[in-house]
Amino acid sequence: MVAKPTAKRRKWFVERCEKGCEMCGGKFPNIKNNGLRFSHIISKKSGGNDAQANCLVLCPSCALSFDLVVKPAIYKALTEISKGKVPKSWEDGEGRIDI
Repeated sequence: MVAKPTAKRRKWFVERCEKGCEMCGGKFPNIKNNGLRFSHIISKKSGGNDAQANCLVLCPSCALSFDLVVKPAIYKALTEISKGKVPKSWEDGEGRIDI
């Protein structure tokens, strides 16, 4: 779900937009906020909030991929493999495999 930041969060949202999409790095300079969206990691509907730690600034393609591919894959991994617990190695972003 795409959300608009509150006025209180607008400053950090705009600053994060300057850096580009937090997944692919893309930005579209001729579009407001570089064409990026404020997306929740855990949706408000599921109990998430507008805290910076729960938000990503994503381009439209990455926002769609995050919601339709990444979230379901993580959900499946956590429920089937880790029984709902996030692996400690995720804290540092470890676990990438080069193909």
